[in-house]
Amino acid sequence: MKYILLGVMSLIMATTLWHPLVIGVRHAHAAPAKKQGGPTLSGEWFLQPVLASDTATGKLPTLRFDLRNGTFTGFTGCNRINGNFLLKGDTLHFNEKINLTRIVCEGYNEKEFLLNLLRVERYRIKEGVLWLMVDQTPVSKWLRKAPGKQTV
Repeated sequence: MKYILLGVMSLIMATTLWHPLVIGVRHAHAAPAKKQGGPTLSGEWFLQPVLASDTATGKLPTLRFDLRNGTFTGFTGCNRINGNFLLKGDTLHFNEKINLTRIVCEGYNEKEFLLNLLRVERYRIKEGVLWLMVDQTPVSKWLRKAPGKQTV
């Protein structure tokens, strides 16, 4: 029992470099996401900027989905992020507890980026484009490759 307690405490201490961001009231519990037929959400996606503020730091946000574990990692354009998501059919919900590093980027509204992820209710992949959506309204567009890079 003593060794289990020490192991848990070590794990907690090892994760203190990540800062949990808790926003919203959704209580989605992480469960492994099931892989669906057709185009897959799995892998890395690059945000296709719409507004100048999408790339205010000069860096492109990314998301990488691991369907087997129901987890995601990524980059907001300022900080590294990771967390869990739920996937069932075309519904997609990001868990409200998103871990992120603590770098401050002047002129970048990272909070809005994260709130937008938490609003997502579904996704659609059409012609190689990932659309994250609230109801039937797209809120962001993602591609498998970044501008000027080869397909991942």
